[in-house]
Amino acid sequence: MPGKDKTLTKRPEDTCENSPAYAMRACAMIFGGLRDRVTHMAETDLEKSDNIPANIPADVLVTQIESTRADLARTIDEIADRVSPANVARRTGDRIRERISQIDPLVGGAVALAAVSVTCFIVWRRIRK
Repeated sequence: MPGKDKTLTKRPEDTCENSPAYAMRACAMIFGGLRDRVTHMAETDLEKSDNIPANIPADVLVTQIESTRADLARTIDEIADRVSPANVARRTGDRIRERISQIDPLVGGAVALAAVSVTCFIVWRRIRK
């Protein structure tokens, strides 16, 4: 549709359960969002770009362009690393292992005892029948 803002339209690939965007939103909902996983990316020089004089030598411009390209490449690589399904799964596993390791051993022992007790009770009832 001409004249319609494309950023407001919902893309079909964003709702597909196989898309990386869907997976990221699902992980964010399950594990509390992305706010604790945000890291610093490439820096920008926006305040300097407004004051560029018209008589900059070509070699300086080429150097600035190469620097900007390198920053952009680094940012894209970091974004690709963040949304890679293998890395998301690895980070999720690490986070779960970390949370499990923080459980008090006494509480963990009580949970294990309760699980064994319930299992024994179920086996005893089946044998008794």
